[in-house]
Amino acid sequence: MHWKSSAGLLLAASLASHYLGARAAAADDELRLKIISPAPATTVIAGSTITVKVVSDTGAVLDTVLVVGKDQVGESSQPPFNVAFEVPRNAFGPYDIAAFGKNKRTGELFQSASVSLQVEADAVLQSLRIPGGSFVYNVESMTIRVGDQEHLSLVGRFSDGIDRHIPLSLVTWASGNTDLLSVDAAGLASGLAPGKTTLRASALGLEGSIGVLVFVPRNE
Repeated sequence: MHWKSSAGLLLAASLASHYLGARAAAADDELRLKIISPAPATTVIAGSTITVKVVSDTGAVLDTVLVVGKDQVGESSQPPFNVAFEVPRNAFGPYDIAAFGKNKRTGELFQSASVSLQVEADAVLQSLRIPGGSFVYNVESMTIRVGDQEHLSLVGRFSDGIDRHIPLSLVTWASGNTDLLSVDAAGLASGLAPGKTTLRASALGLEGSIGVLVFVPRNE
């Protein structure tokens, strides 16, 4: 998960508050923990265990400290809070973590700013796939109505047998027929006119494609 907005961080804070039995902090108290290691943009390997060092900016006595990321939580109940955190095996690209702790004296939930790490796979990318809507004779395809838009994603199959989502910043998209289907640099596809075409995506030296049917519903 890459927390481009505060939504993911707010959800993580809510989960941490419930888990720790802590009350939510006031707005001016929200960032009273700090992750001092690893540094932002540190490269880590999917499936590895890293040590996340967390300190309190206020010197408060903390109860359990959690480190939260997408699909994973690490925990430490003994200071100094060096949390063993397992990077999910299916992670790839930007991956955000944040720390949460309960103030023993007040019961407040303290939290840190998020730190974005860079996850790489200790495996070789073998193929790319654009997830679609259905399989027909084991061939995946997608449909989109004229006038509708679809946010696309790209999945890579690696030599360790794990599928990982490829960051959209690494992907180049192309429509086989731009009169029927357009797609922008962010992977937003738009149905323009009825017909069949192909959608292609390239990343990290490989290319994936999927057949697309652009249609007008019969009742329109």
